[in-house]
Amino acid sequence: MRVRRRPPEGVDVLFACLRCALLRNLIAIALLTASIGIPGAFFTIVLPAMMRDGGASLFQVGLVYVVWAPSALKWLWAPWFDALPRRPFGSTFGWMRALILAIALGFLATLPLVERLILWPLVGLAVLLAAFSVTLQMLFAGWLMDDFDERTRALANGVGVAGMVAGGVFGGGLLPLLAGRTDWTTAIATASVFVALTSLGTIGLKRLPAPPRAASASTRQFIETLRLLVALPGSGYVLTMLALLSLSSGADVTIPARLIDAGYDPAKTGVLLGMVATLAIIPVSGLTGFLIRLYGRSIVLSGIAGAKAAVLALLAWSGAAGAEAVAALSVLDFILSGAMTVALWQVFMGHAAHATSPILGYSALTAADAAVRLFAGIGAGAVAMALGYAGMFGIAALLAGAACLIALRLPNS
Repeated sequence: MRVRRRPPEGVDVLFACLRCALLRNLIAIALLTASIGIPGAFFTIVLPAMMRDGGASLFQVGLVYVVWAPSALKWLWAPWFDALPRRPFGSTFGWMRALILAIALGFLATLPLVERLILWPLVGLAVLLAAFSVTLQMLFAGWLMDDFDERTRALANGVGVAGMVAGGVFGGGLLPLLAGRTDWTTAIATASVFVALTSLGTIGLKRLPAPPRAASASTRQFIETLRLLVALPGSGYVLTMLALLSLSSGADVTIPARLIDAGYDPAKTGVLLGMVATLAIIPVSGLTGFLIRLYGRSIVLSGIAGAKAAVLALLAWSGAAGAEAVAALSVLDFILSGAMTVALWQVFMGHAAHATSPILGYSALTAADAAVRLFAGIGAGAVAMALGYAGMFGIAALLAGAACLIALRLPNS
């Protein structure tokens, strides 16, 4: 009689994991965040590079930062989604699937516009898709806060970041490479189909039972929370820091254009920013969190702002430098921007913890940050047209340098 061998214990564990609800949730999280990252990276990295390559002015390139508008204005419609289920899609997952499919269709709608680079309809679609993405992120955050405990929420957030980065690599790096080997029709159609398929990850998922709840925050409450935040002790330093760093980050919108002017094509620009820099942000963000734990958010944020100021100053003087030097500085600037976001959000969370509603306070600060970045990006394009790259990067370096000093006045724990 032939004895049937038992599979190794590790295989049993693997199959058990495949059947568990947590793994299905994590797969769904990775897929839905990837669906956000693909168009996000395309519109903020590839489109500015294509615009500059096609002869667009730096002011026109700066207008791409209008994609920050939905993040700045999300408080207008956030309360409506806080009381789900809502018709016509009912459940949270029904709305998630609908929004992912809307992102896929919206991205597919760029197909006749990208090849001929018809700018303003493309920018309009970018804003629309950003609004869908922001709403999807709000539903995602609500799902995590309601259905995940502290430990699994941290794991889910990590998977979400990984999914967002993977989508960014696809949309910012692989997509222009695919277009170079085939054409933009094939590339965009492929990306749109992939985004649509990510919606399948939510099928079969169920939320924990909970009674229907009223919206937790109205627009009036949001504005009142922002007013109370301004009145909190230390708000002057926090808001000054927000303004200085967000304004200096407006220079980032011109980085793809700077690479084009240095001699790179949109595909190579996508590889540098959408792949090399984006992938490097993962370990750097983890390192930033570790350093904050060791030395405190004030010291770490000051160091990042100082490094950002140095890189921007070098970019201001990079006119006579070779293309490789411009590329290295551009990649470093993008990586520092990722680290700065981690540290700045820590400051926001620490300050919002003293508000009546910490979650609403944090949302108010991130919305204000997005609003400043919106105008900073548009302003950076206008300044670059008037003063050139040297003047624009020089001003951004001064703003980041001032933020380096102000950060030391913030609470360090």
